[in-house]
This record gives sequence, structure tokens and C-alpha cells, in this order.
Amino acid sequence: MKRFVAAAVALLITLGCAAFAEAYQEQILFRKIPWGSSCDEIAKEIPLSDLRASRGHGTAELLLNGEGMDTDVGTEYVGRCTEDLPTVAGYTPNYMEFYFAAVPDENGYLPVDESGNIIADMQRTKLYAAYYAIQAGNSQKSQIDAYLDLTNKLTKLYGDADVTTDTETVWHGTEGTMVSLRKVYWSGYWTTDIVIAYGCTQGDEWLGTAQDAVDRVFAEDTEGL
Repeated sequence: MKRFVAAAVALLITLGCAAFAEAYQEQILFRKIPWGSSCDEIAKEIPLSDLRASRGHGTAELLLNGEGMDTDVGTEYVGRCTEDLPTVAGYTPNYMEFYFAAVPDENGYLPVDESGNIIADMQRTKLYAAYYAIQAGNSQKSQIDAYLDLTNKLTKLYGDADVTTDTETVWHGTEGTMVSLRKVYWSGYWTTDIVIAYGCTQGDEWLGTAQDAVDRVFAEDTEGL
């Protein structure tokens, strides 16, 4: 139930903000990669490492500082790229991270192992979010300067922001797509990263479908009874 609330919150924020600022009239993409692309497709162009199964995060958590979806381990894969990193608006990221919803088979099942983790099938995945983690420096000024610089550059691309807070600025595109510029703080430091996160709210639906498939597998498991 919680996952549907999180998805609804993300959608309501998207629709509500559109009433105050005209959305960018195209999809917002990460590196021009279509949302829904498989991990296999992306790995042909971008070296992914540390690929792991994870609970479903959802766009509210990854892009809107909201609450995560209530899904189990086994609804998404997370992959990271730390090699051959591109320059992004004059900055070199520490890494890029990619979030893929797992896709059930043609019978509506999502294979899991005895621990409940999804069995890897990188062709049956859909990209729904990705981000750059950028090192801004360890002082207040360096973070502020970098954040303002990136805010101005994103505004030139996507127009006035739909959401602006002390720590986050969000632009919306069509079809539930968005980009979020976020300050990330760690205890004991002013900052370690600025995150530029991209995503599509359709990913929340994909994660919900994946969770339903996992639930179905466990509901039909009667071994040992």
C-alpha cells in the first residue's frame, strides 16, 4: 500500500507544480537514453559495475526528497559507472548511478532465489532513474557556487524550475519525466556531493508490477507444508 502512496505523491507533485510553471514540452532524459531501456542495452555503451538487487526506491525518494516505496528486496537493480566518466556542464562526476525496475516474464512471474532475491536477467529490466554525483568541494562557498552555476545551466535548458527549496530544484518535462538538482550533506562536512538526478514516474508503476510478481511467487510457494 505504501508504494502506491509514494507513487501518488510523486504524481501529485508533478501535476500540482505544472499549474504554477509551464513544464518543459519534451521528455527529460538522462544522456538521451530512453526511459525503459534495459540494463543490457545501456551496458553496451556505458561500463556498469557493482550491479546489485535492491528494494524499489521510486522517484519520490530519488528525485523529490520524499518517502521511498514499500517494496521488498528483489524489485530493482542498481548499477554504478565509475570509469570513462563524461564531463557534465564543466564538472566531472565521481560516478553515475542507474536504477532499473525488474520486469516479470510473459506469465507474470519474477524468478527469485531461496533468499527472495531476484535472479538476474539483465534483458528484463527497465531504466527509470539515473543520476550524476558531483564533488563540489568541502566548503560552503564551493557548494553554493556549483549549485548556482548548475541551476542556471539547467534553467537555460528546461526553463524556470517547478520546485525550489533550500536544498533542491526540480524541473518537469512531459510524460512524468523530471530532473532534480540536489545538495547532499554528510555529518561532519559541509558537503560531499551535488546530485543531478533524472527519472520518470512510470518507473513507480514498473516497480509495483515487479512487487506484485514477487508476491505471487511467495504466495504460491507451499513447499514443506
